[in-house]
Amino acid sequence: MTASDEPALPLQLYTKAQAARMLGVSERQIGRWIASGDLVVSRLGPRTIRITLPQLERFLEQRSRPASLAWPSVPRRGSRATRRR
Repeated sequence: MTASDEPALPLQLYTKAQAARMLGVSERQIGRWIASGDLVVSRLGPRTIRITLPQLERFLEQRSRPASLAWPSVPRRGSRATRRR
């Protein structure tokens, strides 16, 4: 039996509530991550979303990167680094 002959495993879909329980956060936080584009989801309708395990794994992998690699450090206006003496 070749790889193409093997039956495909059904894709497990999770709700926001299930994903929140898995990650130990609130549903509201999951919604914030979705709105910001950090957590990619599958939309099944205008108000129906589902999250797959690979999507959650990708999200967690991105969040585990060191901050220095994920976001460049830029001083904010008015911070000590940008003030003139």
